[in-house]
Amino acid sequence: MLDAPFWSEIRKVLFGTHLEHWTSAFLTLVRDSGDTRRILQALVRATLRITPRIGPNAAVDMAQATVRLSRQAGVAAGSAFLSHAPRAAVMLGRDDGFHLWIASILELSSAVPEAVRLVCVRTDTLLTHMGPKGFRAWIAAGLALPDRESRMSFFTLSDDEALQSFEQAGAPVRLEVLERRLKAVSAGLWRVNHVLRPAPVKKALHVPRRVTFNGPVLHLPETFAGFSGEEAEALFTAAVAHVGAHNTYTLEKFQPRSLKPLQIALVSLIEDARVELLAGRQYPGLLRLWRRFHVAGEADGMSGPNLAEPLMARLARALIDPAFRDDNPWIEKARRLFREAGPEYDDPEEIRRIGVLLGNDLGQMRVQFNARTYVVQPAYRDDNMGIWEFGPPPPDMEEESELSVESVRMEQTEDRNDPHDRERNTQDSDAARQAGRARPVAEEEGVAVAKYPEWDNLSGRLRRDWTTVVEHAPRTMPPTIVTRILEKHSTTAQRIERLVRQVKVSRPSRLRRQAEGDRLDLDAAVRVAIDLRSGIAPDPRIFETTTLQHRDLSILVLLDISESTKDTIRGGSVSVFSQERDAVALLAEAMAGVGDPFALHAFCSNGRDEVRYVRIKDFSQSYG
Repeated sequence: MLDAPFWSEIRKVLFGTHLEHWTSAFLTLVRDSGDTRRILQALVRATLRITPRIGPNAAVDMAQATVRLSRQAGVAAGSAFLSHAPRAAVMLGRDDGFHLWIASILELSSAVPEAVRLVCVRTDTLLTHMGPKGFRAWIAAGLALPDRESRMSFFTLSDDEALQSFEQAGAPVRLEVLERRLKAVSAGLWRVNHVLRPAPVKKALHVPRRVTFNGPVLHLPETFAGFSGEEAEALFTAAVAHVGAHNTYTLEKFQPRSLKPLQIALVSLIEDARVELLAGRQYPGLLRLWRRFHVAGEADGMSGPNLAEPLMARLARALIDPAFRDDNPWIEKARRLFREAGPEYDDPEEIRRIGVLLGNDLGQMRVQFNARTYVVQPAYRDDNMGIWEFGPPPPDMEEESELSVESVRMEQTEDRNDPHDRERNTQDSDAARQAGRARPVAEEEGVAVAKYPEWDNLSGRLRRDWTTVVEHAPRTMPPTIVTRILEKHSTTAQRIERLVRQVKVSRPSRLRRQAEGDRLDLDAAVRVAIDLRSGIAPDPRIFETTTLQHRDLSILVLLDISESTKDTIRGGSVSVFSQERDAVALLAEAMAGVGDPFALHAFCSNGRDEVRYVRIKDFSQSYG
């Protein structure tokens, strides 16, 4: 098998249980490969190179992985794996990254063994571009393809889909790589020895992470999503420089007192601009660095809902970029107030005053602001927690800002003296259970109507045209099923119809020249002033109000009819599907009774290539 000197060298780096496990894998490889000296010598050389660098566990994992690869993909694939394993160990630098690389290769071997050797020989290129996590995501993206031919094209980088995935899987710039450089920047600019820590990842958080700080301790995201290469390095530098400006020029923390979340956000934004302008006087290059990440334009937020975030992003740019032009009156007012105060003004009360005024203006404009989903823009700015004295523990943000736009409300009334309002029959018949087991969609082939993108959690990217929606005709069933449901739940049906009739839903209409109202009708008030000066008796109807005058209600019910709806509800014998069907039958009868338009659609999935969509009833169809 091997000469004595090889065993002597192995015993220098492996001993105890590690040596036993490695030897067991070695002997298994001997039996499987028929004493092929080439692969055995490759295993020994790779072990001697990686063990001193990343430890004996990695050597044992590599040996055991070689056995599996040789069995699944052949001796040539095992040899290619061993030839490039030392390079992977050098590039990854830690045993956890090396283990992840091995796991990815084994996953590939189980599904597409003929691609293992081709991927291994590209180890240097792939890991340089992706890193271990990006490599794992790239492997997962290829394995998700439907057939072997497309998988091989993907892993050999021979088609557009593979090249696009390769580019998107590029490794982002990580904090640990730049840590020493960022500390040097901080010390050189502000004479502050910042302590840099990776920000903790919260799985429940669905918004981009920002830098947070408390004095000299900075918590930065390990990567900035959407930024790579030189742009990501500049973003990290801008973030550390911005926090250093706060440490230098924000001499006193703000007290929230009675401020609302929107006002706190605006005070923070103004303070951000103040410290950046002061820092820019000392280091003009910092302003150029920060301004490159301000991309908000005047067109942002001009259409769609009236939201605070786009306006605030434009204001952030307007306050530090004199060349930026924005004709919005609110932004012009903010610029004027900020200019009059002057960036050297270090009184927190003056900054607070400006923020409160601007917040009140947004409130009058009925601008929506959600404190829970708000993210400071641009990406280099911190979350502003470090400049406020909230005290322990930080207060919970309001569920919704008081400045949210008032939406159309659905009001319903019911007779509390009616005993039927409190009754609900939850029993089901055997026939209903049988219907719940019926096939939910038609057996004939449907028609593909659309393709939609879908987020691939494994590869961490959006796949274009990934799911296909196939429309199927509804399967006809005896109407006696619905008749029995209506008879069985007659009191519930009456209650639902009464509630539907009482719903007050419409588009609000403005009524002018009213004798009473919640606000002045400006046109009528001007008319009154003119009449008074002209000596004419004015019309006293000077108010306006908003009311719901016309019924405007339509409903589309989308039913889940997948296999899982056959399961019974916990603690009973009634299926989820039968409950769905009963509820929809009662609602449809009520909607048809009052004449409101409604549609009933259903969906289920037979894999991503066939998301079945069934139009049971459309708005234009009559209910029967």
